[in-house]
Amino acid sequence: MKLLRFADQFRARAGKYKGVYDLFYITNTVLHCSSNKSRSPCRRSKFYQRRFKQNTAWLRELSNEDSRTFNFRIDTTIGRLLAFSRDSNNIRAGAGSPANAVLGIYSYFHCCLQSTTTSAYPDRCTIPNVVGCGTLTNPVEETFHTNGLVNHSDKFPGSAVALDTGSTPLVYTSKTTDKKGRNFVIPGLYSVEQGIQTLDILASITNPSWKPAQCS
Repeated sequence: MKLLRFADQFRARAGKYKGVYDLFYITNTVLHCSSNKSRSPCRRSKFYQRRFKQNTAWLRELSNEDSRTFNFRIDTTIGRLLAFSRDSNNIRAGAGSPANAVLGIYSYFHCCLQSTTTSAYPDRCTIPNVVGCGTLTNPVEETFHTNGLVNHSDKFPGSAVALDTGSTPLVYTSKTTDKKGRNFVIPGLYSVEQGIQTLDILASITNPSWKPAQCS
């Protein structure tokens, strides 16, 4: 998975943002994974150390065979896990980098199923959404509010910046010079290249006079 080294690869290319961003870091990562579907009834019985009769309440609860609304939500130290038993799909959402998310989902499967001989395991993983937060070096320039890509509503804090990169940053502006008036959030990141492109465009909108610094 290319995103395993997202943080390292991004850090290596972020030197050019000196003078425009004081800080940028990953806060959350969403990971989708599918576990091996073979022999799932057997794995379920081994995991719970008991056999389940067909059409019992326990079976409906665990396998989601009657309704897709019977799912699991598990809060752990490695994030919140949503388990959809019928389709053998899982979602991990929580703090940390993509590498943290991958380690977390494998740790979850290992801890829960290590005692079985036919353990389920994540055989396909994707990371569709990485969220980052940051702080601008300076308050936004006046041209920011008149830019056609910037949308603001008095009902919600911050200004949304509609970009064609697949991400819509949210900038919290203020006339003051404190950090609260310079913070921003970027959801919808899915690759280092797309993240750099998003930050490039955001920098040109918040601070049109910015020029990329030469990375050593």
